[in-house]
Amino acid sequence: MAQVNDLVNRTLAAATDAPEPLAVEAYITAAREFFTNTALWRADVSSFTPEGADGDFAISTGKDDEEVYDLTFVQNGETRLLRSNLERVYRERGRGGEARYYAVKTRRVAAFAPTGVDSSNLTAIGLVRPTIQALDIDDDIAATYHTVIEQGAMAYLFMLPNQSWTAPEVGGAYRQTFIAAMDDFIARAVHSGTDDVPRRAPIARGS
Repeated sequence: MAQVNDLVNRTLAAATDAPEPLAVEAYITAAREFFTNTALWRADVSSFTPEGADGDFAISTGKDDEEVYDLTFVQNGETRLLRSNLERVYRERGRGGEARYYAVKTRRVAAFAPTGVDSSNLTAIGLVRPTIQALDIDDDIAATYHTVIEQGAMAYLFMLPNQSWTAPEVGGAYRQTFIAAMDDFIARAVHSGTDDVPRRAPIARGS
């Protein structure tokens, strides 16, 4: 795992008076925005741990610094379910028969409706981002996306008001670079698929 305080050296050198904890916060904020918007950090979920009410299953990467914020489901190796945002519904795109619905209720928990679905034939691709309190990031993810995340962190710091290092024009330039890089990653993923996306499989499950 890459430690975030080791990833913010250039950010601290640019915003010379900024404290390290604030630079870490800026980096994680940018990382969360980047992965939420691009959905490029993915991990396979091949089993589910029953939790709480009937039909609820815990979903986790097994690391405190990571959260699964959305899912794409696959049933029996071929049935794909539409991806949506948390607290919305997935409708099975099956080959006839009654539709089944799967709703992600909260981070880490998937509720299957109707209850009684055999989860042994259900897998999912989890979309991952660092938690807001994260201090570490997966090595492969950091190596692949550090440069663009760093631009977002710079933007965050320089656009903070009433600081000795505040520079809105500089922050705005970093922000434009960050957004352009996100758009480029999204466009490339749409054009060529996501086969080259760093991905861990399978991931740990449970609460």
